Amino acid sequence: MTMTLERPTDVLHDVVDDATRRGFLGGVLGLGAAALVGCSDTGQTSSQSATGETRIDHTYGSTVVPSKPQRVVSVGDTDQDAILALGVVPVGIRDYFGDQPYAVWPWARDRLGDAAPTVFDASDGLRIEEVAALKPDLIIGTYSAMSQREYDLLSQIAPTVAQSADYPDYGQPWDEITLTIGRALGRESLARDLVAGVRSTFAGLRRAHPEFAGRTAVVGSVSGAEYVAYTSTDSAARFLASLGFENDPAIDTLAKDAGVTGVVSVSGERLDLFDRDIALWYETRDEAATLLESKVYTGLDVHREGRDVFLGYEPLGGALAFSTVLSLPYAAEKIVPMLAEALAD
Repeated sequence: MTMTLERPTDVLHDVVDDATRRGFLGGVLGLGAAALVGCSDTGQTSSQSATGETRIDHTYGSTVVPSKPQRVVSVGDTDQDAILALGVVPVGIRDYFGDQPYAVWPWARDRLGDAAPTVFDASDGLRIEEVAALKPDLIIGTYSAMSQREYDLLSQIAPTVAQSADYPDYGQPWDEITLTIGRALGRESLARDLVAGVRSTFAGLRRAHPEFAGRTAVVGSVSGAEYVAYTSTDSAARFLASLGFENDPAIDTLAKDAGVTGVVSVSGERLDLFDRDIALWYETRDEAATLLESKVYTGLDVHREGRDVFLGYEPLGGALAFSTVLSLPYAAEKIVPMLAEALAD
């Protein structure tokens, strides 16, 4: 059984089989992917014809994308960010979570301009009829768990780019997603520049904060008196690794022993697992009230010495949930000072 979490607002309550979700944030599904700044440039394979059409391979075969699509629909949970970053405004966007205007978060809102795309409610699956009503000439769902049936139906509406066959659903890294979408939109050169820019940002942050290198970190979430820890494949854990932190292997071992992937339950008696150089929590302090009432947790050095960092879902937890070419620099700008302060002597 693979344990994952359906949506950030249900972070401790949705357990589904067969790795159909990313475990709250970004790439929780047991990927072997490298840290943020070390991912490859492969993604879905593609080729371009003399007419400007591009063929992109994915988990359901391959799709021929027309040159310069004009009406793009985003059915992946976070694909709108890469589409917007590449200078295209989708006519339809699937809402991941957060009830943001037009399903676009602060880090991408200026790219939206005055546009008012249709928003699809993601809570009950893809709404094929609503997609069809927008008359798209391209449908993108790279960060998704699109089924074969959904792909077949969408492909009858317009050329559809599904998730990569090389990763679990919701598992393709942000940089490969950006490059794939760049190819689909005929803007591969811009996509490469965007990816290089984000990688450069994180390389600069590592140089600016050598105190992060080799320090251990663990990511957690709390709901009432229930606690979970995230493995090294979670997007927040990968974010920390990209800054030089080392993810605690004890969490990966615990998840493996429990036969789960990405996220593992932690009992109140084992909150010592969070006693590392940094404990990063998705909740605010108020949202984590029960954690801060635990005598086990409040007795840990990580708490007594102020090395626990509380984010809150909106917007910082959301930025890590998306882990996109636009949200990662935003997250870094806000979160890195919090981490530096927590480690200051």
